[in-house]
Amino acid sequence: MTPIESISIRGSNRSKMISKLVAIGSLLLVSAPTTVMGRIPSGTSSTSHRRADVIIKQASDEYKASSESLYDHMMTLEEGLVFHWNDPGEDGVGANVFSGRIVHVSETAEKAASYLALGVSNVEFPTSESELMIGSDAIIGVVSTSDVAKYYLGSRMPGENGIRKMEDEKQTLIDSKIQTHVGDDGSVTTILSFEKNLNEDDSKEIVIKKDARNTFLFAVGLQSNGDGLSYHGSRGAFQLDFDEIVYLAEKGQIGSDIVIFNDPEPVAEEGQIG
Repeated sequence: MTPIESISIRGSNRSKMISKLVAIGSLLLVSAPTTVMGRIPSGTSSTSHRRADVIIKQASDEYKASSESLYDHMMTLEEGLVFHWNDPGEDGVGANVFSGRIVHVSETAEKAASYLALGVSNVEFPTSESELMIGSDAIIGVVSTSDVAKYYLGSRMPGENGIRKMEDEKQTLIDSKIQTHVGDDGSVTTILSFEKNLNEDDSKEIVIKKDARNTFLFAVGLQSNGDGLSYHGSRGAFQLDFDEIVYLAEKGQIGSDIVIFNDPEPVAEEGQIG
């Protein structure tokens, strides 16, 4: 893939050592029988959290150094979908900036992404996918229009009280874009790059925390479902504590792989996106 330029603010290396070992059982309210994963020693196996159709991956157990020079870390969200991000800065403007990139690779044009979305939820222990999605904020990049914007996710349907773009004065993304690259083999790479304020001026927007666990959700729309905000072809969630990753990276510690149990293919209701 041809490198794609992007303006990114790289966080400085933190000297403070923050040890946040996540207690087993604190990550999700689960119904037995299931396996609950906390912070685990390197070299041991782990499993994902699951409650109903909610699967939440832990960045602390999957992150590695980013393969792109503009970013600090990366993790695989699912097959063909990778998330890159930078550590927020310690002070100044960079201390309030979340810089990230989602890269989706499909083998054919038919399986290419029509949009990529990254949301943040204020529900730390979701018990259903609807609970995780509804009420969240999202960054959505639409391939057909090259538009990248912030959205409210008020429900699983588009509309004034559902999935809608935030007002112009709240569109505060920095140097954000969505791009595609078609390979010689017919594969399609779709890239959503963004910089977002951790704490927005709008008090209604969800604050992304530097020093605590954040719950993010992601979705990929497929060209085969339409070229706009059609029902997503795949979706999921992960949790990320920026300071925890900085601490683990400074210690040279990377968690074990996570075993993901995939849900059956979701069936969308008419007009439903999420």
